[in-house]
Amino acid sequence: MVLACLSVCIFYACNNQTTQPISKEDSAKIKAWDLLFGLNKKDSSNKAINQVTPSTYASVCAMAYEKLYNIKGNNKPDIQTMESAFTRSLKFGATSLNDRIDDILLNVDCNEIEIVFGVYVDPSTDTTGNNYGLKNQAMIEYCTKYKNRVTAFIWPYKDGKPATLKPNAPPTNNTNGTTAADPENLGQLNPPPF
Repeated sequence: MVLACLSVCIFYACNNQTTQPISKEDSAKIKAWDLLFGLNKKDSSNKAINQVTPSTYASVCAMAYEKLYNIKGNNKPDIQTMESAFTRSLKFGATSLNDRIDDILLNVDCNEIEIVFGVYVDPSTDTTGNNYGLKNQAMIEYCTKYKNRVTAFIWPYKDGKPATLKPNAPPTNNTNGTTAADPENLGQLNPPPF
């Protein structure tokens, strides 16, 4: 239900960007978003939440979700593992989510946003030693802490496929080495780790 509400709000925000974007100065709208979505990134002490995540890691998590929930024809689902993966909601700060949508609309050649489900995978299981592209230590610790939990990625898509950057977009948007075309993730999972 929460993810459906999030999808509707993101769709609404994307549709209204051309006529009436939410500005940082519009405190009434920001407060309404914060009431709906929770933490504001700028006020949070957790440096790992609300981060653009490498698409490599998001893809691994999406495959883990498919495997866990029998999408690929696994005839023996592990009910105990499914129960331990339970996530009631995923909370994003309203201001950071709005900033993220603005970044996507400015820099990514996309015509849709997909909410892609995944299961956090322990980054240390990457046999290449690259933590599936995660470079920020706080992000690695967060994904390790929540390993095997269901999550969702806010992923820019174009015509049913992951989107790419616009020709003049900056190649990376932060020290994590990600771009605006990579998915948003690392919202606060609820309930906290069991």
